[in-house]
This record gives sequence, C-alpha cells and structure tokens, in this order.
Amino acid sequence: MLTERRVFGSVRVSACIGESHWKTSVFPDAKSGCYFLPVKAEIRKYCKLTASDDVAVALGIDVEF
Repeated sequence: MLTERRVFGSVRVSACIGESHWKTSVFPDAKSGCYFLPVKAEIRKYCKLTASDDVAVALGIDVEF
C-alpha cells in the first residue's frame, strides 16, 4: 500500500516551507474534509512565521519515513 494509514488516520509526509525541510504527518479534519499540517515552533521561528501568515507548503507522501 502506498499510503499507510496511521493513528488517527494520519499520513506520513515530507514537508517544505522555504528552505526548511522535515518529515512529519498530516492529520484528517473530519469537519472540513481536509488534512491538517501541524508546524512545530522550531520551524515557525526559523521561517519567521506568525499565525496570520499565508504560507506556500510543498508536501510529498513519504513512503520511506
């Protein structure tokens, strides 16, 4: 199976914001039908992000997490 469903329906991904690259998981949001990407404080600080910022994110399903 290409995407192994994990705890809470999460999917392992590689994420990229600017020059920051990391491995994490996205989580389904039943209310919106979309997936939620939590961004750690360390990444937000490095990228100088605040809660109101619009951000371009590159995601890839990580089959070798």
